[in-house]
Amino acid sequence: MTNDSQCVDLWPPPPSEVDSTDPEVLRAALIREAANRARAECMAKMQADVVNHALELLVREPDPIGFFGALTKTMVEEGESVACGVWLIDEAGERCDLWMAYVQDRLYSPVMPERTADPGESPCEGTYPCAIMADHLFAHVPGWKQTIEYAPDDARLPEALRDFSRTMDCGSTIATPLSIGDRVLGWMTLSSSRQQDAGQWWRVGLLEAIARQAALALHHSRVVERSRVEERRKAILEERNRLARDIHDTLAQGFAAILMQLQAAQREAGGALPVAVASSIETAVDLARTGSPEWRSGRPRCRSM
Repeated sequence: MTNDSQCVDLWPPPPSEVDSTDPEVLRAALIREAANRARAECMAKMQADVVNHALELLVREPDPIGFFGALTKTMVEEGESVACGVWLIDEAGERCDLWMAYVQDRLYSPVMPERTADPGESPCEGTYPCAIMADHLFAHVPGWKQTIEYAPDDARLPEALRDFSRTMDCGSTIATPLSIGDRVLGWMTLSSSRQQDAGQWWRVGLLEAIARQAALALHHSRVVERSRVEERRKAILEERNRLARDIHDTLAQGFAAILMQLQAAQREAGGALPVAVASSIETAVDLARTGSPEWRSGRPRCRSM
């Protein structure tokens, strides 16, 4: 538990104007501190609301597509933006691709087009350079550790993205990593129009808060899916072993029956069988006698004929 002295150490230092005797300087400092406090309170409430909203979505939309679809829709509507995208790194960690995007009032998901809007209307099927944006997110090293804000004509963006922004009169884009510990799963991006760019700080806070919940949900869904795959693998292996045992038992019983019939034929015939026929029956008896224990044990051995 944090003691009082530790709490004091965590407090921000007093403003530099605290020793001033100028009323205007003190007034400006007071206004600034009040604004900072209001912003901090707003951020705290926003993060609490995001956590509650994410929990509600997980109950209502337990599958990843439904959860992220609702989450990106929330970002566009509550963030007063035009598009929100989720970009995921592949399992090999070699590339990044667009997983889904909520644009204006429609959801697009290349991985499950049957559950989203017409794939032909997807932003990646039009003029938006999705692959270039994905490559940029993957290659831009600072974006792996922190949120990056891009102006429409940001020099860090590839020329194709800047051209698109100029042509479509787009505003800024915010990209924040989906992180679990030191591992980055992908990114969430939020794009606004030029008319919506004012007051960008709260969009950054909202996106970061939602990205934290999204990363947890994504990680959880992957863990659950891996567990399901492992359970299916074990079930298939158990069924395969059961079938193998059944086959072995059937073959062992068959060998035993064949052996009994051959030996009965030998007893009935006595020495009246032609030499060639008797030799063939004796060979069959030997094969049945040597094969039966192997199949009964479940470990048949290949032999050269």
